[in-house]
Parts: sequence; C-alpha cells; structure tokens
Amino acid sequence: MSDEKNNSTKKLNTLMISLGVLGLVCVLYVVITSIMKARDRAQFGNFDCVTATTKYSVDDEYMASVLHKGETVSALDNFYACNEVKRNDLVLFRFSDQIAPVVRIVRGLPGDKYTVEKSTEAKTKWTLAINGQKVLGPSGKPFLIESNSVPPLRTYELSRNGLLLADEYIVLSTEPPGLSDSTNLGLIHKQALVGRVRQK
Repeated sequence: MSDEKNNSTKKLNTLMISLGVLGLVCVLYVVITSIMKARDRAQFGNFDCVTATTKYSVDDEYMASVLHKGETVSALDNFYACNEVKRNDLVLFRFSDQIAPVVRIVRGLPGDKYTVEKSTEAKTKWTLAINGQKVLGPSGKPFLIESNSVPPLRTYELSRNGLLLADEYIVLSTEPPGLSDSTNLGLIHKQALVGRVRQK
C-alpha cells in the first residue's frame, strides 16, 4: 500500500513538474513573441492592419540601385491602412488592375511643395525639386524626367501651385528617367500603395 502511494505521489510530482515546465515554456514563448513584435513595431511600424505578407519578384531595372531584377522581396499587404507613408519607403505600387504592381520609392509627401522645370541639358528633360531640394539619382546628379511634352507632374504643379494634398504622393524609380511612377503618371494616391516592401 505504501509503495502504491509512493508511486502515485511520484507520478503526481512528475506530472506537476511537466506541467510547470510546459507552462514556463508557454510564458517564455509569449514574452519573446511580444518582445519581437514590439521591436518590429518600433523599427518598422504597426502590423495590426497587415492582411498578408506576399513574396514579390522584382521584374524591372528601374530600382537597380536598391533592388535588382529577379530579386525577391516581401510586401506587407495593406500596411498603410494603419501606418503613415514615410519619405523613402519602398512601396508596392499598383497603377493598373491589369498590370502587376511594381516596387518604387516614396519621395514626396502631403504638404510638400514641388517644382518641375525644363533642364538646361536637353529640351526633352525636366528636373524635379521637392521642398526646394533637387531630387537626385543614384549618381548624385539631378534625377531627369524625360518627356517630349509637358510631364504630368508639371501639369499638376501648375493646377495646384505645386502643393501635394492629403493622400497624394510623388513615387519614383531610383533610376532615371523612371517608368510606371510619377514621372509618367503624375501624383499617386495613397490607395494605389498596396503594401510596404521589406528587403531581406
């Protein structure tokens, strides 16, 4: 009888230790996960509105100074539903429902003043300045927009005195003359920014 009682006590003690260890592991998991989420939130933003993380393969050379053609990046879908768009964010930008989105970089934000002027280099080239500072390409030279006619950004500038309104952005390629961005599409509305891109 005494042996049975000792065995039952040992089993009960073993079970209690196992449950205690399991509970401790669970608590550690929750604490570590919370710390990692807090770190990510501080470094990158709020993830509460992100609906999915999508792998995306870069399919053009217009971002070559930061992303190479064929490189795979992660896009946080719907990120801007609960986060502000920031200057120099890499964004997944959808300019047409029929065409796959592209990765581009945010240069101009609501409230910014911008100007588009003809370049002295050629009749078909235009310079862009945001808040009085010329936008530069990766070489450190002015980012030149190529257009045989007046670029859309210039038309927007003239119609609203060069002011970016709420939810309007200037989104560019890193490589001039750019394509599928503000150089040929004009101002970009926030709803076209379908996700934020995270590099590896």
